[in-house]
Amino acid sequence: MTLDQLREALSASVQVDVDALWTRFRTDFGGGDVDAFVAYLHAHEVINHRQMRDLLAGGEVTFTLSDGLPGVELPAAESRHQLLGLLGKGAMGEVHVGRDKALHRNVAVKRMDPKLLKNHEQAKRFYQEVQITAQLDHPSIVPIYALERDDKGALSYAMKLVRGDTLEAIIKRCADKVRAGEALLEDESLDERLQLFLPICDALAHAHERGVIHRDLKPENIMVGKHHEVLVMDWGIARVMGHRDMNEDLTIDINENDVAKTQAGMAIGTAPYMSPEQAQGKNDQLDGRSDLYSLGLILQELVCLQRAVSGKTFHQVLFRSAHGDRDAPQNLDGSPVPRELVAIINKACTFHRDSRYAEVELLADDVRRYLRDEPVFAAPDTRVQSLQRWVSRNRGTALAIGAGLVLLVFLVGVLTVGGSLVALEIQRVEALHRQERVTEVQASVSNQARRIDAELMREEALLQTVVFAAEQALEGPVPEKVPVYFVDSFAMDHEDRPPDLLAAPFYGGVASGEYGDTIVATSLPVEPLMPTVNRLQGVTPALRRSLRLSLGAEALDVDDAQWQQRMRTEGLPAVWTYVGTEDGVMLGYPGAGQYPDVYDHRKMEWYQLARGHRGPVWSSIGADEGNMGILLTVSQEVLGSDHKGLGVAALDLSFTYVIDNLLDVPDLPRAEAFLVDEKGRVNVRSSIKEEARKAQVFNPPALPYPDVLAAMEARPSSGVLQRQDGITFVWSRLDTVPWTYLVRGSAEELDLPAAN
Repeated sequence: MTLDQLREALSASVQVDVDALWTRFRTDFGGGDVDAFVAYLHAHEVINHRQMRDLLAGGEVTFTLSDGLPGVELPAAESRHQLLGLLGKGAMGEVHVGRDKALHRNVAVKRMDPKLLKNHEQAKRFYQEVQITAQLDHPSIVPIYALERDDKGALSYAMKLVRGDTLEAIIKRCADKVRAGEALLEDESLDERLQLFLPICDALAHAHERGVIHRDLKPENIMVGKHHEVLVMDWGIARVMGHRDMNEDLTIDINENDVAKTQAGMAIGTAPYMSPEQAQGKNDQLDGRSDLYSLGLILQELVCLQRAVSGKTFHQVLFRSAHGDRDAPQNLDGSPVPRELVAIINKACTFHRDSRYAEVELLADDVRRYLRDEPVFAAPDTRVQSLQRWVSRNRGTALAIGAGLVLLVFLVGVLTVGGSLVALEIQRVEALHRQERVTEVQASVSNQARRIDAELMREEALLQTVVFAAEQALEGPVPEKVPVYFVDSFAMDHEDRPPDLLAAPFYGGVASGEYGDTIVATSLPVEPLMPTVNRLQGVTPALRRSLRLSLGAEALDVDDAQWQQRMRTEGLPAVWTYVGTEDGVMLGYPGAGQYPDVYDHRKMEWYQLARGHRGPVWSSIGADEGNMGILLTVSQEVLGSDHKGLGVAALDLSFTYVIDNLLDVPDLPRAEAFLVDEKGRVNVRSSIKEEARKAQVFNPPALPYPDVLAAMEARPSSGVLQRQDGITFVWSRLDTVPWTYLVRGSAEELDLPAAN
């Protein structure tokens, strides 16, 4: 606990000058131990017993690490634990079953590998693990009993020995039964599995409140005891927010065939359970929402009994995780996953952190609401669903009301006025059905908008690879004898052309799959810029990889010749990727040499927008100079170690790909779709796709529906406008770019019941 936290905690309950008492305490006793200060306040009756207990039981987790060997103040002593058998080995040490010789109980003892004593950093990590875990005092976090140090300086600690199974084993057992067509036991049912999920959330909520993120949440690290107690284990790569990450420089060998192994290095954690930001190696930016994403993946696995992020190799899975790409929630037996659980999982596993649940408690609350058969916040009920939920919980009352309505209609019919009332009731029911269908259409439009967003976010993640490579190359040494191909080399009759230069019908000329093309801004001398030219060639593998992976993780399974053939003939979702430097050099991929006679990338919109901007930025949509139709460009500044701009990296997404794969709503094949920019202009509409495919000049027209624009301005996030002419407009705002996805259709095209 810090003094500021103490001051805030006491501000509402104690009317004293805390700062004055702090000064007196330090004068009398010296030092600055806030916990000792709390005891001092209690001894002087400033706070009562309950206040002292609550203050000393909370606060942020802290840890102390010596510059020398860890635990130097811990005296060496004979262990109080007799080791009975080895449970397992890890990178940091061994776990044994031990016998507490004083208390006669069996415990788990984790012993530091003595080899770690030669590596102070790794030894400190071991000490950090035990300190963090010991301070997280929660029923669902494994308790630490004792810390010991042997005569050689190696540490070991004793913790609760849990009798039971890992969550991984429970999921596998249930999945095996489903695949074999066997019935699950009562305690293996979906509701019971969800009950196991809630203590995990409670444990993580406690850790986050104390300032700790776990970073390695996975079913293997969660134990379920014989009495259904749930314990979150293995806090070995946990991080205390606000402290230096001791794992950031840890390197290990990657096992391509073991995708579920904890990996460390640039990306720290276990690949199938990482958040996108964790998989991208943004370790200094992680917070509780990263753990929350991992919880969402575990929830999907608990519900569906199969891993949410599948893949054959470590790199495939890591790539999918970095892009927020996971399998759709689908039960092993083919039965539908309840829509509420799908919505909860989707919200927890949203790519952008700000769109997830703000806290783990909110995720747990939604799961509890589902278990109580109440509406969940992630997917509010429609009116019909609310009625159905009420009827299911109040069947007796519903039957009585139904019988009363039948009798009432009969009596009214006898009095000859029943016909009109029945007609009114029919109209009310039809209106209700129409509104429910409109809600379904709105959900379909919103889902399609999210798919478009997901694709744009995927391109942003691809660009990160290029940015990182450019930062390393531009500040690295100048390579010797590196091949460089300037734009005038890209002709089949040029004697110094790239050796793999071939015809590329998709690009309308030739292209190299191995090399990029280099251009120096017009009017600049080349020779003084050759160090930059040569350094920039080191980015080519990252440019090539980003373009290849725009096909998806499966592109890693395709050999080079096949995907390069596709690139030249059919094209990829990403068309170009390139890096331009501040001093006037640019490297583009694939190498095709297609530039105007006068060209300076530093004057281009994509370059200007990214300079001084933190993170990726999307340019205005425009026609490609190389006759590739309309392109959408994302760019990001490349920063040096001094945080000054070295240049800008960019990637062009083919708008043809967006049109063909993302523009139309699958559930609404006859409706017309638009992408409308922030100025009310139509970037593309599904009824005139060819204009976007072949445009050499792009002048987007205004949306020809002023009333729709006004409605979209009034409700920018999402909405529905049902006009008197029978046409309905439904829209949803995108997150990545300032556009609105708009769908237009008649009642017939949207499959709406006719309005009366």
